[in-house]
Amino acid sequence: MSDDVVIQRDNEVIHLKDWGVRVISFDPSSANSVHETTQVGIYGTQTTSSKVGELTLTLVFDFLAGDKYDFELIRLKLLGLFATPGAFYIWSTRVPYLRWKVAVQGSVNIPRYESSDVASNDITVTMVCSDGYAESVATTLDPLTSTGKWGLGMNLTKNPKPEYQFTNTNSFRFFNASNIPLLAEERPVKIHFNGVVGKSLSITNKTTGQTLTINHALKKTDKLVIEGLVPYINGTQIYKDCNHAYLDFMRGWNDIAISGASDFTISFETHFYY
Repeated sequence: MSDDVVIQRDNEVIHLKDWGVRVISFDPSSANSVHETTQVGIYGTQTTSSKVGELTLTLVFDFLAGDKYDFELIRLKLLGLFATPGAFYIWSTRVPYLRWKVAVQGSVNIPRYESSDVASNDITVTMVCSDGYAESVATTLDPLTSTGKWGLGMNLTKNPKPEYQFTNTNSFRFFNASNIPLLAEERPVKIHFNGVVGKSLSITNKTTGQTLTINHALKKTDKLVIEGLVPYINGTQIYKDCNHAYLDFMRGWNDIAISGASDFTISFETHFYY
């Protein structure tokens, strides 16, 4: 494998190739499916629920240093990268538009190759992605034409082309390109709204049958943000002023309706998950 692997920890982006690392393999698995069953009669069981757990990623690499001192410096840098607690993002330049949020599982050993002072043996790093899925690097607020942020295999349609910002449109469609539903309690879609509302604003997902109503007047200068279960106006939580409903988005197309608003713009911000 000649492709590079990139790691982002906090605000630092590290291309392993820049450290002299040669990636041998980078193999994300599928998520671990967990099924609960109950005995039905004498023969067989019935599945009562199915859930998705974590997934495991394995990175195998080696490196060749300039001399024995350089070897130790590279080893220290790699240990500092992988032995630091906390999660980080990792992705391959082969598919640069998908990333995994991971944490290292277990210890990382960086052995020499036989008696060499400059070459390492194969180094294996096992990581766990608690989210169970890769996420798109881009969000829906990034133009679909953004180079390197969108790509093949992301379930995006060309005709009609998905849109995620609408102005003075009371009925439109939202496309969830993920492999899973976007649930408000787990992977919420962040909704931004600016517009004029007299008494109340209602947003309905006809596909799921859900309606979220905000019982609060809004001026054009106000900023309404809905994050999962909680709405905010100009940064202040107003959960008491809504009907305590929420909006999920199924895979594929979702039919959305807006009522109670005029002179408005609404946008939907989310990553997609694969």
